[in-house]
Amino acid sequence: SQKLHVAGKVRADEFLTITGNNRTKIKFWDTSTNYGIGMYSAMTYGGLNDYAMTFQFNSEADRGFWWGDSTHTNAQGAMALTTEGKLTVAHSMRLGFGESDTTTPGSAAKLEIAEYHQTTGPVIRLSNTHDSISAGGTHGAIEFFSGDNSNPADQVVSSIKSVHVATAPNYGELAFHTGSNAEAMRIDSTQRV
Repeated sequence: SQKLHVAGKVRADEFLTITGNNRTKIKFWDTSTNYGIGMYSAMTYGGLNDYAMTFQFNSEADRGFWWGDSTHTNAQGAMALTTEGKLTVAHSMRLGFGESDTTTPGSAAKLEIAEYHQTTGPVIRLSNTHDSISAGGTHGAIEFFSGDNSNPADQVVSSIKSVHVATAPNYGELAFHTGSNAEAMRIDSTQRV
């Protein structure tokens, strides 16, 4: 039961909560502990290993978090994140430029990745994390998609795929697809074309 129930608005310079672990210190749906903001220790997801601010929703896959401006409709926005970790960003992103980066993303590319190192540039890694990849399966692919629906309709028109050669040894081949995304060239595991 509530100690204080205010029917109108509450305004304050600061809003304080008591110390202690609670992932929904501030609750947004009456007394439900599914929806809220909090703080909790021993959080180990990703690079965390201590206290973290928590933003929590229930486990329905099509729910989550939304960021937008006052002119956006409910079907628009700047960014959205589902409870399954599916992120939508409306425009662009800069990654790896450090904690003092003041450049607005999108001026040079939709996705710009940086590494400040004398001998090593940034790395993009595509991972197939299955522990038994089938022969002929792919480790990853880069696809080029055309939205020109004149003839044929919107489709992937070319791609580069890393193909798993066999269950052992753990080697890969690069397959280049062009035209209507048909394989045009392959570099095999012995570097032969």
